Amino acid sequence: MPTKALEIKTIKKHLIITQCRFFNCFPPVCGIPNDTPKLFLGGFVRKDIQYSEPTRQTATTVEGTIKDFVIDLPFTCVVDLGNIHTPTLFSQRQEYEFSSSTSLPSGFSPKDKLLSGDLTEFNLVSQQFLNTLPNCELIYSQINEMDDPLDRVPLLGGPLDEGVFRTVQEKMIVLIQLRLTFPTEINPPHPHCHFPEPKCNDHPPSNACCHHNPFLLVIAKLLECILRGMTH
Repeated sequence: MPTKALEIKTIKKHLIITQCRFFNCFPPVCGIPNDTPKLFLGGFVRKDIQYSEPTRQTATTVEGTIKDFVIDLPFTCVVDLGNIHTPTLFSQRQEYEFSSSTSLPSGFSPKDKLLSGDLTEFNLVSQQFLNTLPNCELIYSQINEMDDPLDRVPLLGGPLDEGVFRTVQEKMIVLIQLRLTFPTEINPPHPHCHFPEPKCNDHPPSNACCHHNPFLLVIAKLLECILRGMTH
């Protein structure tokens, strides 16, 4: 306390959250212990303490004034969220190469070629996924506390049962209810992959899709048509 207190009149408390950070776990791997998602919480409890400060006393009376003292008590904790399944998209880097063919020096057959990948090239595809953190809302809080003076001494010249103090030991239990709102991912459906079988005079379709290689299918159909025409 800033001054000696005779008695605490009231304490107003207000919970404030300054950090609500979600940490997802790594995808489970066989044979490796698996973790669970965590929530890192931080904040403080604002306490407004009103107490009486004695200014004049007699053997049977005490006169004083009301003082006000505000203090912020910080706290941090980690909450285990258990088995919450929230996928995390990881960035990726993939290299690819092209085949090359070069002539061999003397001592090799002129029909032979050096077939390998081009060692001087560097081709890379980088993918970056930006994950969205969940929204955190404070719904409810409960504070259960006990305040005990540690340095209470008798009030000089005052009644026998009166005393003053400046240091208070506090024990506090804070109950917090939060709401985590995870964003809903909306993925548009892939276009329907439909490849009509071409006839002998058809051209390859231009609307190629991703699941199969339409060009190989079209080439196979055209070759079938050519071979069929050669047999007639």
